[in-house]
Order: sequence, then structure tokens, then C-alpha cells
Amino acid sequence: MPDGYVTSFVQLFEGPGQVNSIRVPLIQRDYAQGRSDANAGMIRDSFLGALHKAIREDQPISLDFVYGETVNDRFEPLDGQQRLTTLFLLHWYIASRAGQLAPEARWTKFQYATRLSAERFCQLLAAQAYTGGAGVSDWLKDQPWYLHTWKYDPTVQSMLTMLDAIHERFCGEDFALAWARLTSQARPAVAFHVLALEASQGNALYIKMNSRGKPLTNFENFKAHMEQVIAGLPDTDRLASKMDIAWPDIFWDPTTADKLADDQMLRYLEFLMEVLFWREGKQAAGSAFEQVEKLFNPIAPQASERLAWLIKATDIWTMTQTSQDHSVADYFARYIENVSSYTPDRLPIYRSEVDLLGQCSTTYSRASKSRRFGWPETLLLYAFIVHRMGDTSDFPRRLRILRNLIEASENELRLELMPGLIGDVEKLVSTHKLRDAMVLSTFNTAQRVHELKKINVLEREPALTKAMSQLEDHHLLRGNLFAFDLDCDAATFVARQVMFDRCFNDKALWPDLAAALLAIGNYSRIKGRRFYFGSGQEISWREVFTGGNHKDLKETRRILADLLDRMTHSSAEPKMEIDNIVAGYLAADPAAGHDWREYMVRYQIMRSGRSGIYVSADGQLGYCLCMLDKTQLNSYYRDAALSAVAARAGAPADRIEEWFFGSAQSRRAMRLQKSGMTIECVPEGFKIEPPSDTAQLDAYLQVAARHGAVDDRLVIARKPDGITDATDRIELGGEFLAELLAAGL
Repeated sequence: MPDGYVTSFVQLFEGPGQVNSIRVPLIQRDYAQGRSDANAGMIRDSFLGALHKAIREDQPISLDFVYGETVNDRFEPLDGQQRLTTLFLLHWYIASRAGQLAPEARWTKFQYATRLSAERFCQLLAAQAYTGGAGVSDWLKDQPWYLHTWKYDPTVQSMLTMLDAIHERFCGEDFALAWARLTSQARPAVAFHVLALEASQGNALYIKMNSRGKPLTNFENFKAHMEQVIAGLPDTDRLASKMDIAWPDIFWDPTTADKLADDQMLRYLEFLMEVLFWREGKQAAGSAFEQVEKLFNPIAPQASERLAWLIKATDIWTMTQTSQDHSVADYFARYIENVSSYTPDRLPIYRSEVDLLGQCSTTYSRASKSRRFGWPETLLLYAFIVHRMGDTSDFPRRLRILRNLIEASENELRLELMPGLIGDVEKLVSTHKLRDAMVLSTFNTAQRVHELKKINVLEREPALTKAMSQLEDHHLLRGNLFAFDLDCDAATFVARQVMFDRCFNDKALWPDLAAALLAIGNYSRIKGRRFYFGSGQEISWREVFTGGNHKDLKETRRILADLLDRMTHSSAEPKMEIDNIVAGYLAADPAAGHDWREYMVRYQIMRSGRSGIYVSADGQLGYCLCMLDKTQLNSYYRDAALSAVAARAGAPADRIEEWFFGSAQSRRAMRLQKSGMTIECVPEGFKIEPPSDTAQLDAYLQVAARHGAVDDRLVIARKPDGITDATDRIELGGEFLAELLAAGL
């Protein structure tokens, strides 16, 4: 047999150095391309896709080298077993469908020495033509010669899986044309190089190739496929060298033996390929193998540029000896941190990981809808890639603006918008003039306008840079300063920043701060039928201060400024000044009446919902509010006014039921355990369902008469506006409930 010649599957039996049969030697493993695991499925789909394209579009491909020995005119492959087996099955299928299957043809003499059952299957298969109809495996299992013991042979089962996959891919083809292209003497659709070895060479090569005793890794399969696809591009040799030598050092960590550098390198390369699609306004689709075909096939107009970009985007993480960083993680730690500790020159990103490359290489995957390497991390890492590739200037400031935009763009961070977001990041980081860099298209519009406003302010007052940065970095604000007046004088802005930090860094003060803010005005953030008051939860405070846009927060901005200014000008400690503000509000003329805001300030329990979120049936703030502990109404919650009434009465927890479940429109009536009677807070007062027991009813009527309850209602007198309570309903309701409990009800 000639050394290193090119042939096709059929020509191997008919051309120069022809052989009479192919026999997979005993030392080889089972046929693996038909296995059911995810890796085999990816390889199978990619391989069949390449074969299908070569045959259907008449674009011949080469399957690289097949190594083997020729013994008595029989070719025994040492490397290439998997490809040859797939080609045998493909030729059998297309020959069957084209009416060209001749059992005496030499190419049908394909044998397996690994298992006698596999050899028998190949022999019988070659003699039977499949003409269509049912799936191939189902048709074969229905043949009288099919042995049910083959279900225990992994090679036969893999062949059945591959035959079904071939049928699914090729069933609609012109089989006569496909057969002609496969068997063409001058221009076969699929070819490969044959390298014949002496017996001693073959044994040594087999031992070397299989010394690990395990199948190729995902990365090794990917690398081999990519090298095959890019053959002919300018950077082909350079890529192979880097994948083998330079790049593993980027991802290798001697302290984490459970993390394979190959696996991490593969994840990062897959990440870069998805970015390449986004850079061109597209979405990645298919397996990594298929993406390689789409991006780097030499016939693609931009294949060389894409490959050069991928190589450079990986080379940038090679830490040289002259670098001030000992590792990639050290490099990221120079710029970013995951907590807002105001470390000089470090930007809080509020993410669990600071080493973005490390996180990408260990968690990146397109397989899940909820990506562990999320959209914020993706955009931040891409910003670093753009910066390192272009050695851009003013990067810390651009990175800060990007962090702010990301935090404000929760609704915009989604897969379909990633091409636009990736474009925005590149423009923001690489455009020389900052104002030109801010002409973005996809990030949250209100925040983009807000960032331009901050640029204007800092150009006018550069001395505000530190105070503004510290305010942006606060964990309740995360870059959004809608709740602050950026046009006030510098001294006032700095004083407000200092006082905001002092007050809101102390979580114990949050419920009291809610009372003080309410004492000044209605600072709440409205979102649908929900009202956010902050109170005891960080996410609620963030919604109060950053939700909506600059216009939405006009009243919140006024009230917060008033509070911070009062506290700045007071010599008292924050807690004492908060108490003074609240006391001053509650000392107002009682003749003015009582509204929901006063009740919320006066009765601390009405601010005790752990979420800081309230919901009403009519979408208005009033006397009937669901006070949520969690963020949804499908969990248990309390009625704010009824909880205050129960607390005012000193009601033991085992004497009443005050937790509710369901929509805000559902009836919320506090139940007295002993009597079963209920009390419901309604706009006009309290609606009462008396007890059914006669003796208990008499006791109730006596209490009701003393409190002026009529027709099962305890009505609260109103001011002339018809809305404001003339008397304190919480105090009146608490006294009424206390007497009911004392009466044994």
C-alpha cells in the first residue's frame, strides 16, 4: 500500500494499494460515535453535519489521516476506527436507498474483531438493503435475522444509534446523486489520507496513542475538530501551538486539582465564539463544533479576522514576568472588588467573583437559561478584553460607568439584546472622547441620560469626584443617583453623601429612617400596585432610591434631601435626631385628623414587614394595606392596620389569627380564636362578624354598645374631606379588641 496517499472509502478497496477488507483489530475499543452521552452526541451531530454538507452541496472534505497496517490485503486501522465505521454505515444507508447495495462489493467487507457479535452484525447488515419507512433501528430489530442478544453489545447499539442519526439527517436526499458523489473516482465527496505502517511501528504507535487508557476529552475532540476546520487559514499553526503550550498556563491552577485546565480553556473559547456572533449582530446556535464551522470555515469571508481576534482575546491573559500581577486574579483585583469597602481605585461590582476570567472558565455554558456566568459578568469581562486588546485609556472611569449602566439595566440584560449590549461596551471602553463613547443604544435609557448628567457635573465641579463615587458605590444605590439633587452646591452634596453613608450603613436604623422620611412626606416608590418603603430590606430600599427614572423620584429626592439636611445641621446623634423629627411630626394639632401616613409613623408595627413592600386592592395608599414579609402575595402576610390594632390591644398571639394569604382583593379579617368572630379593617372603620354562640353574642353586644358599634360595624368619624379619620382608628380599634378579649371572646 502506498504511504500517505489520498483515497475515499470505496477507493480504498478499488484504487492503488487496494485491500480486500477492513478489520477493526481486537486491541481497539468499541465503536463510540453512536453512544448516548452528550459529548458523543455533539461529535456525532457535528460529523454528520460535515458529511451531509460535503455530499449535498458538493463541497468535498478531507477527514485527515487514517493510520493502519495491511495484513494479507486486509487493512487494520490503528487510528481512524471511528471515522471508518461511520463511513461504512453511511455508505450502507445511501447505497440501500439508491438501489446500489451489492453484497459482493468489496467495500461491504467491514469487520469487527473486538466482539464476535459486532462482526456478525456487520456481515448480516451488508447483505440487507434498507428501503425506507420505519426508523432504521426499528426496521433492523424487526428482521428475522436480528439477534436480541445484540442489545448487550455496545458497538452494535452505537451503530444502531448512528444509523438512526444518519437516517434523520439524509432521509430527504437525492440518493442516486449522493451515491455518485460518494463513489466518484475523480472528486469523491469524502476523502482521507492513508498512512500504512509496519507491524512494529503500528504496535508502538497504538501504545503511545492509547497510553492514557481513556477516551479523548471534550477539549481534545474540540481542538482536533477546530484544527481540521481552520486548515489553510494564516493562523492555523499558531493556534495549535498556543492551545498546546501557552494557553494551558493561563488556566492551570496548582491549588485546585479538581479543575482541569483543558476544560476551562474550552469554556473560555466557547465564550469567545458566542461573543464573536454577538459582535456581528447574530446569536450563536448549535454545538461548539457547529459554531467552529460557521465562524472559521476558510470559505467564510471573515474567517481569518475572527480567528485572529479569538487568538488575541486569549493571548491577552498571558501574564509575563514583567507584569506587576502574579496572576489573572491579581489583575482583576487591581480594578474591582465584590463589596463596597471604598478601597482606593477599586470598583465594587456586587458580584460573588472578582476573577471574571476564572469564573467564566469554570461556569460558562449556553445550555441553561439561567446562566451561572450571567449577563453582568459577561459584559464586565468583555470590557476587560476590549481594554487589554486595545490598551485603552481612562479605563477605570469607563468601567465605573459600565457598572452603573449594568446595575440599572435589569430589564435590558437578556439574550436577544446581547449584540447591542456588546456593541455598547466596546464603544464605551474604546472610544477616545468620553462624550462620544456615551452615544449608546441598548443600555437603560434613563441611566444613560443620568450618566451624561454626572459627566457634566464633574466637569463643572471636579472636586465632587470622590463624594460622587462613594455615593455611587453604596450598596443601596449601585451607581444610581436619581434620589439625589446633582445641581446643589458642592458643600451640600458632600454633606448629604456623608450623612447618607452614616445613616444607611446602619441597618438597625432602617425602620426608624422610614418613619423619619414618612414624617416629611410620602417618599415611597410606586411600582404597579406595590409600594416600596424600604423599612427592613435592602432590595426594597434600592427600589425606593433607584427605581424608575429621574422624574419618577422627584418627591423622593425632595424628602431625602430634607432629611439629610436636617440631620447634617443637627448636633444630635442620628438616632436622636430621627426621634426628634418623628416626635415633631406626631405633635402636630390632632384636630387636623389622622391619615395612613401618620399611622405608619406612629405605630412601628405597621413598618415591621420584612420586605418593606405594601399592596392595596385599589392601588392607593390608605387604611387597608397588605404588609408583606416576602415579595409575593402567595406567601403569608399581615394587614398593617389590623396588626397595629392587635398590638395596641396587647392581644396574645394564641388568641388571634392575623396572617393572610391570597390576592390583595381577598377579604382580610382577623379571627378571635375563642369565639370565632372576625374583625376586618375597611375604609370607613371596622367590619365585624359577631359570634354565633348565643352567650358569646350577648357579651359581644354589650362591648359593641359601649363603643358605638352599629349594624356590625365600628364606624370611624371622618373629617370634612371624607377621607381623613377624625379619631385615631388604631387606638379605638385596639380598645375595642382589648375589651372583646377581656370578655372571653
